[in-house]
Amino acid sequence: MKIDTYNSISALLAFLLWGGWTYLVNISGDNVHLSALVQGSYSAVMTLAIVCIVHYFYQLLPKGRLFFLLPSVISVTLTTILIVVIHLSIDTYDIFYTVLPTVVVAFVFSLYTTHNIKQGRAQCLLMKPVEDR
Repeated sequence: MKIDTYNSISALLAFLLWGGWTYLVNISGDNVHLSALVQGSYSAVMTLAIVCIVHYFYQLLPKGRLFFLLPSVISVTLTTILIVVIHLSIDTYDIFYTVLPTVVVAFVFSLYTTHNIKQGRAQCLLMKPVEDR
């Protein structure tokens, strides 16, 4: 799969999956549509950002025992803090259940992306390809 296709499909699926999930979780809230739109949009953008963050830390960090995990931990921590603050500011009905599954899937996606970057099958389109496969 081409790298730009990988990124585009990942972002589209994130928008649909997490926007829909947020709608279902917050259906009894007052601003369910806003919460779903914000979460879906955020998930699409952060999916692309996670590819870049993982790519950046993949190149930056020394290759050791925790090397494979650290880019994922860093990217998911940063993006989780931001989405919780956003949901607090728009008064999402159930932030915990809105965000929890996205964090788990984002972590798995980050690990998968790290593996794909190592194999040369994924990269941030804003950065030059990884050369140390």
